[in-house]
Amino acid sequence: MNNAGRNKWPLRELTYPAAGCPTEIRNRTFYRLSCVRGQLRLSALMQNRAVTTSATEDNQRLWELGDVLEFFIRIAGHDDYYEFQLAPNGRTLKLHMPNDKTFRSIPFEKRFCDVPLHVRNVISARRALVYSEIVVPLAELEGGADAEKIRYLVGRYDYTDCVREISASDPMPKGEFHNTASWTEFEIKPREKLNL
Repeated sequence: MNNAGRNKWPLRELTYPAAGCPTEIRNRTFYRLSCVRGQLRLSALMQNRAVTTSATEDNQRLWELGDVLEFFIRIAGHDDYYEFQLAPNGRTLKLHMPNDKTFRSIPFEKRFCDVPLHVRNVISARRALVYSEIVVPLAELEGGADAEKIRYLVGRYDYTDCVREISASDPMPKGEFHNTASWTEFEIKPREKLNL
């Protein structure tokens, strides 16, 4: 990939999710969002000297069970949105919410969806790093095949030393991840949507 390609999809860092809180993140996370041929890819490199999860199967409440990378996506012009989580042992959680106002009134199990993700984790204990990828086929999301823009949020729960630390791609009002109006806009170029 040439330098123009790297600049098109810049490397960014997660920060503390509550606006105005001057907390320094103990374990930093750098991520890149890209889209090629209808495949929306979140790549993240996370500092982590003690990888932790007690997840034993998919669709558990991964954020309560240990380290997890979260990827929220809302197609422009839609109220519904998706939340995808990846634990370091490869367990995933896939949710589809009708909107950010009423989703909590819906039982957890009724939010599950069957979007076919491609995920990958590479853990280096020696370097105290975890590399994770979540690849989402846009055509599998409602309205995704014709999407020109999305809004997104990247989040991380890190449980190093049994102390939970939360970070996000953008500060959220009151640290609330499910505030879709505050998420970052990402433009999908027409040539990136080819071959869906």
